[in-house]
Amino acid sequence: MRKQNAYKEKLGLKESIAIGVEGMVGGVIFSVLGLSVELSGHAAPIAFSLGAVIALLTGLSYSRLGLNATLFGTARLGMIMAREKDLPKVFSHREWTKDIPYVSLIFITVVTLVFVNTTDLTIISSFASSTFLLTFVSINAAAIRLRDRIGINPLIPLVGLFLSGASWLVLFVYLWQTNFKALSWIGGFYLAVMAAELMFSKRRLVFKKV
Repeated sequence: MRKQNAYKEKLGLKESIAIGVEGMVGGVIFSVLGLSVELSGHAAPIAFSLGAVIALLTGLSYSRLGLNATLFGTARLGMIMAREKDLPKVFSHREWTKDIPYVSLIFITVVTLVFVNTTDLTIISSFASSTFLLTFVSINAAAIRLRDRIGINPLIPLVGLFLSGASWLVLFVYLWQTNFKALSWIGGFYLAVMAAELMFSKRRLVFKKV
């Protein structure tokens, strides 16, 4: 009896969640396996292999779609910023036949390849999280500033600003304590962006046109 009570005491929340997840995943796998064997018979291994290939090709297709959307979208954003004199004029150059901002696209592709091949997954994910949070901070700050023009209750963007800023601070402290290398990479990239803003945008402080 004492042995049973000891086992009950050891079964906590984490163990219960693990058992539940294992049961659901295992149940689905064996259910699909039984259904495929019932429908395909001896051809079940071939059906599973074809399913794996289809799933792989679908994943690659979605990955390619996401990559193309990001690269081409960022390239067109660079072209628009160049037209508004927030970037050098060369980024507004387009390919003659397909209307593609090829200079901006090549630059973004090179920067992406260098960043991906010189860092690890932790730095990439930390950089993405930090950038998204700072973007949310900027959007909410802009909404507060333009609240009269857009007709919005300032409390909503104020809450978003607070939560986004607090989340970014938590991420900053976490990286400071656990992965200073990632924090250094992020800070260096942000400094490079700030330097480009000061040198090339219409608000430039360096290389001013006389």
